[in-house]
Order: sequence, then C-alpha cells, then structure tokens
Amino acid sequence: MHPRIGVYGIFFNQGKILLIKKSRGPYKGKYDLPGGGIEYSEKIEDALKREIYEETGASMISCTFFNVNENYCKYINNDNKILEIHQIGLYYLVSLDFKNLKTYGDDQDS
Repeated sequence: MHPRIGVYGIFFNQGKILLIKKSRGPYKGKYDLPGGGIEYSEKIEDALKREIYEETGASMISCTFFNVNENYCKYINNDNKILEIHQIGLYYLVSLDFKNLKTYGDDQDS
C-alpha cells in the first residue's frame, strides 16, 4: 500500500463552483472537484490540465497552488473486495476556457 497522489482544480464563476459527478470508485454518485491521479513522469500542472479536460471538456488557462489535504477511506469495489485508500490531494485555483464544457456523463470517471 502506498498513498495515491491526485491534483484537483477549483474553478469559480459568478459565485458558482465547477463540480463533476463521480461515476466510479469510492465516491461514485457524489460530486467532486475535477481532477485525478498524476501519471508516472507527468508534471503536476500537466496532470491537472489533462484531468480537467478529460472530465469537463474545459481547457486550463492558468493555475495557482491553493492547498494540500489527505484523506483515508475504505470502500467495496466491483469485485466485492474491501480497498483502503490513503489519498493526498493537491488543490489549485484554476482559470478555465469553458466554452466546450461537457454537460453529459462519459461513464469513465464523471
């Protein structure tokens, strides 16, 4: 077991915050910030840009580090196995070009 490191974008627009609805994993059916895991040899900002685009269709213009947090959780996966996760989240305030924002689920993660 080792911690999972993820990166997440916080985007505000006219008093609203951009969220996705999770379609799998321990938070299935819940709302979350767009983001996810950093791939091996991927730079943090590149991972943030990729995850935001994959989950929302929006393009990241800029980002500023905001905070770090960690979470521990247990959940039952699709094989009925209990998994334990230690997640470290890096949170960034982001500016987005959201003219191509998704309004539908893709059944991948959001």
